[in-house]
Amino acid sequence: MDFFTKIKRMRINWPITLLASLMAVLLVIQIISLNGRLLSQNKDRSRRDLYEEEVQYGNRANVESDQDFINTGSNNIHPRNSVNVNSQGDESPLVDSTISKPCPAYNQEVVEKYHNIWMWANKNINSDELYPDSPEVDGVLDALHKAPIVKVDILDLDNFEAGTSGKWILTLAGGQKAVFKPLMEKMGEPKAHGYCNYGYEMPSSEIAAWRLLRLLDIRNAPYAVGRKVNLRTEIIPAATPKFMRKLVIKEDPDKVCYVDKCPFCKTENQLCPRDLRIIGSVVYWVPRKLKQHTRRPLFMPFQIPRRKKYWGSIGFNNKTFCNMIPKIPPYGNPEYFRDLFDFAVFDYLTYHYDTKHYTIADHSEAHGLTVRLDHGRTFCVHRKDEDQVFLAPIYQCCTIRRKLFEKLQEFKENKLSDALRDALKEDPLYPILVEQHYQAIDRRYNKIMDTFDKCAQAQKGYASILL
Repeated sequence: MDFFTKIKRMRINWPITLLASLMAVLLVIQIISLNGRLLSQNKDRSRRDLYEEEVQYGNRANVESDQDFINTGSNNIHPRNSVNVNSQGDESPLVDSTISKPCPAYNQEVVEKYHNIWMWANKNINSDELYPDSPEVDGVLDALHKAPIVKVDILDLDNFEAGTSGKWILTLAGGQKAVFKPLMEKMGEPKAHGYCNYGYEMPSSEIAAWRLLRLLDIRNAPYAVGRKVNLRTEIIPAATPKFMRKLVIKEDPDKVCYVDKCPFCKTENQLCPRDLRIIGSVVYWVPRKLKQHTRRPLFMPFQIPRRKKYWGSIGFNNKTFCNMIPKIPPYGNPEYFRDLFDFAVFDYLTYHYDTKHYTIADHSEAHGLTVRLDHGRTFCVHRKDEDQVFLAPIYQCCTIRRKLFEKLQEFKENKLSDALRDALKEDPLYPILVEQHYQAIDRRYNKIMDTFDKCAQAQKGYASILL
């Protein structure tokens, strides 16, 4: 009796058998997929917990790091830093010890000095602003510029946006963390062909944007200042193994290169400073739990360039923006909605397509404050203005906060560009911007004020457009 005859005599119900087999296969596939998702969620959760811990506790005094550095920094370099990475990414022992000199020792008084500065900055964060209108603000900037570096790592937060250029996480003496953006292109130059997302983010823009926001009394962006760091004496002794893999150490002990990859360039570039000094911006790490509430493509009309034609065609004073945006959380809150008009003015002045809004969400005294982060792509164009997109909230709603309008009025006689130039002279990296950017600011400022005049005429007076 052959095999098929035996099977036939078994009287198997083939449809049911095939269906059961198919269900078993689908069940196995579903189990495998579920396990994969659980693993991915666990990884995302661990990254998210790390992010929230970094944000929420970033200002806590890093006593162990400081103390270890005081005890060992003057004589030894931790073995983790004695790594050489060649162009293929292979690690080998660092033969020439002259490239890796220890950080200069500093005593407990230095630690306490900077710790007190960070504590002042932390204490003055509230639900209205990240920092007050106070001369102590300059002390925080000076500390970001001068405080010894205890630890250097690469910002890599997976699902949380790390940006389109390499960023370093610096831990400074006293426990404060900061984001360092290295200068990979010419300082203050516009982007080629006006493509703001092309190439690397610009630390010069980060610095200029913070100074401009401070001039406008929009104090919800973290402190930003320029700084030069020495790869040999400041960075390598404090670097993590992950950061060391970003360095290429040449045969010449005075030749060290930092390797960065730009997603839009799709290539790796090496920055090889002649004197081992890298220029960049240092941005204060806000010691709070932050929640991003800007989501593409709904949250702002001018976030997505392809919507330009739609938003620009709506027209003047027709309230479309005013009626649509409050339906998108969290802009139903009047304060968050009014923030958008402040940001529209700033983004128009700086030609900023990459705006991002966060809120502090930790139930502290600063809970609910809107925070502006990441201005590395401001001041990318100076030859043209974006009237139809960036000004849409202004010319459609014909409204503005009284505080900002009065501040803008102050620059009718004394040019805003001159005030910004004077403010940037206080930064260690001055000059920050090329002259054409100052001309663009005055041109855009005049258009903003003309728009307000037009709105006042349409609304029968300024009283009806000021909030």
